[in-house]
Amino acid sequence: MQTQYLPHVATVLYDPVHANRHLTRNALFTLGFREIEAVTSLLELRRALEAGTADLCVADVTAEEPAVCQLIRDLRHGRIGDNPFVVVIATSWRQSGDLVRRVIESGADDLILRPLSTGTLKSRIDQQIEARKSFVVTSTYIGPDRRRSAGRSEGDGLIQVPNSLRLKAKDGVLAGMPATELADVRRRMERLRLEKDAFHIGLACRLIAEHIEKPDASYDVNAELAALAETALDLKARANGADFMMIAPLCEGIEGAVNDLKKSLSGEHSAEKSSKPLALLNEFAKAVQLALNTDKGEAAFAEEIGQTVERIKARRAAIVEERAEMAQAAGGGAG
Repeated sequence: MQTQYLPHVATVLYDPVHANRHLTRNALFTLGFREIEAVTSLLELRRALEAGTADLCVADVTAEEPAVCQLIRDLRHGRIGDNPFVVVIATSWRQSGDLVRRVIESGADDLILRPLSTGTLKSRIDQQIEARKSFVVTSTYIGPDRRRSAGRSEGDGLIQVPNSLRLKAKDGVLAGMPATELADVRRRMERLRLEKDAFHIGLACRLIAEHIEKPDASYDVNAELAALAETALDLKARANGADFMMIAPLCEGIEGAVNDLKKSLSGEHSAEKSSKPLALLNEFAKAVQLALNTDKGEAAFAEEIGQTVERIKARRAAIVEERAEMAQAAGGGAG
């Protein structure tokens, strides 16, 4: 880490506990950071991030983990400020699988367990400067790609995000990220998100159709329909802000077809009654995909959905088999 440029790194530090906040601030100061805005409430943290000038955010999640994670998620999804790519390092005094999962799912870059040393903080910040992970964009998650497989590209939902922390700390750039570059990456990210939403709609249509044809007790069709309606609502909102306004009426059509499907599946002869709304749902899903003008043709889109469906089926079968083996083992033990 080249500390001569660290004084220009705009850092937001959130910790409601004075003693802990003081220790973290001192550690940052020792590392060469000087532009440190220490805040004590989530409202102050939100305001600091909304300003759009931060390069690094260090936020403790111990006291208000759900609220802090939601705030990080709002940042990544562009609901706070103009820069969703701020490097975010979360800290916590608690260690549990659920906490780690929620922090990861929020889109934070890293999680450090307390008590933290200056050396640990330095190594984690160095990692974000030297080798920050690309972001993965899905219909529900925007944040660092933590998958193990290599060789992924933007076509797989990955995107190289701006890193103003690196620009200032390593490359010697004293100003922030150029607004034009930031806006360009945000547009590409939004486009990927739209495509992922379209894929999720197509996948849900296929899963629902297969369930109606051959009911699967392990599949919650009502939950799928609810998620589908939520995705359509999200897609409509994002499309209106991304120059794809023609998608909005298609999403409204999806919402209507979902409501009709719910009604048809709740009564007798549900398979027969659901054929028409299901056909409409499929047509709307195809129309959304075509409206986005993705590189994939209709055949490739359908093939990818089919492959995903097969993977989902395989996972379901494995879960059912595992539960059966556990039940058998429990029965044998009882005997």
